[in-house]
Amino acid sequence: MTRSPAEREEDVLGALARRRTGSVADVAAAIECSPSTAGTNLRKGEAALVDACLDG
Repeated sequence: MTRSPAEREEDVLGALARRRTGSVADVAAAIECSPSTAGTNLRKGEAALVDACLDG
């Protein structure tokens, strides 16, 4: 099953929240994707959270 971009961003943010420390490579390993994909999804997820906070 293919996950949507928003779902992948949630995966990355969730993995980061559970770990609290570590690198993008650690998060990528936890969710089984490449570090570049994890980094991209992390940036997009963080941007979505900031936008939601500023708009809310």
